[in-house]
Amino acid sequence: MKLVPQLAKEWKTFDDGLKVTFTLNQGAKFHDGASLNADAVKASFDRIMNKDNKLGRFALYTEFVDKVVVDSEYQVTFQLKFPYAPALANFAHPSGAIVNAKAAKEKGENFSKSPVGSGPYQFKEWVSGDKVVLTANTDYWGEKPKLKSITIKAVKENAARALMLETGEADVIAPVPATDIERLKGDNKLTVTTYPSNRNLYIGINTQKAPFNDVKVRQALNYAVDKDTIVKKILLGQAQVSQSAISERTSGYSPAGVRS
Repeated sequence: MKLVPQLAKEWKTFDDGLKVTFTLNQGAKFHDGASLNADAVKASFDRIMNKDNKLGRFALYTEFVDKVVVDSEYQVTFQLKFPYAPALANFAHPSGAIVNAKAAKEKGENFSKSPVGSGPYQFKEWVSGDKVVLTANTDYWGEKPKLKSITIKAVKENAARALMLETGEADVIAPVPATDIERLKGDNKLTVTTYPSNRNLYIGINTQKAPFNDVKVRQALNYAVDKDTIVKKILLGQAQVSQSAISERTSGYSPAGVRS
């Protein structure tokens, strides 16, 4: 949960909280060979923030970004509508990934099935419901990719996913089923890594509709959920009872306490 440089080698915020300026690494290119410069960053964000494009997370940026200004070939400034503390976190969100806006316009609705980015691995194939195949981007500007290709498969069944790891059909699985963690740890050919997550499991309710518009009803539902048993018996200790609507690892976290 720490912000680190990637396409942007550095950034600067201003005392009035109304501007964020990014200086880009030079030499980055999109997978189709187009240059990734300040113009490309502006075009990518203009695409994201255009409501007519109906992209799912455009509000992450339209909420606080007024406009994007190209300062020079490798410097771009975001002018904000008002000081916004989580601005950098929003820019680092996957929805803000820089894509080739020209290619996106040309491909239209098909762009999501053949995207053009700039990372160390580039899109090769997507078989719906089965797999996504990525290949090494030999022209990547940063550290060269160590694998020739990566195949990502969607495997819904926990048992099947764990079995693929044990038989060598898969090199990495995520998530590891809680029920299999201890067993897999006993296999000296495998390494099981556990680490804190910022994921929260919750039940969402519409507070605008009766009876959930009554705070007493919402409190009663909260009291009725045996959170400790869920953590201990269902998640097998691989979680903890949340004390807030967001994770402890998320910026802005403040414990609200646990009621049970």
